Amino acid sequence: MPLLDLQAEEDTIAPRRYARVLQDALGSQVTVSVIARAGHALVPEQPVAVCQALVAWMRSLPPAPTTQGDSP
Repeated sequence: MPLLDLQAEEDTIAPRRYARVLQDALGSQVTVSVIARAGHALVPEQPVAVCQALVAWMRSLPPAPTTQGDSP
C-alpha cells in the first residue's frame, strides 16, 4: 500500500535526522515529501504546499482497480 510521509523541513520535534525511519522500515512503498519553511505545525504553516504535495503524490499513484457493477 503506497504511503506519503509529509515532513516539515524545520521541525524541531521530529528533526530531519530521523527523516528516513519510515522509508527504511517500509521501503519503496513510502514516498517522502519535505515541505520547506515549515515546522511541526506543518498544515497551518504551509497549507498550500501541503495540498500541492498531496495532489502531486495522488497523481503519481496508479489508477484504482474497478470491479464489474461499480457505478459512478
